[in-house]
Amino acid sequence: MAYVWEVAKALGLLTEIDADEKECVEAVCQQALDEINAKLKPDVELTDPRITSAAAGIAFYSLCVKRSGNNKENDLSAFKAGDLSVSFSESGPTEQLSLAKEIRDKAMLDLTPLLKDNGFFFGKVDVYDPKPA
Repeated sequence: MAYVWEVAKALGLLTEIDADEKECVEAVCQQALDEINAKLKPDVELTDPRITSAAAGIAFYSLCVKRSGNNKENDLSAFKAGDLSVSFSESGPTEQLSLAKEIRDKAMLDLTPLLKDNGFFFGKVDVYDPKPA
């Protein structure tokens, strides 16, 4: 079984966790792990490392979303003292969010063999005509 502390450790390898984020990391990791566990096939070996990786990918994405919604003090791109002009870069959180999405999607793709098949099949349906032509 994958544990929250394992997911948090894997998340720490993907991004630096600030002191003020440590409180929410456990909750984010637990939520990601719950999301994964709900999608697993019943006969899956719960110690499979792909589960931890996928949960860390989801947690990383969630953390990046949270960070992008927070203050913009880390995104300062220019400061001019003469007229007191301050500019913020939009590329910082956007780039990290894009990277987090790629990591999450790759981890989920690797996890696909372990997931329940909740898809659907779309195919051609022939209409039966009882009268021969």
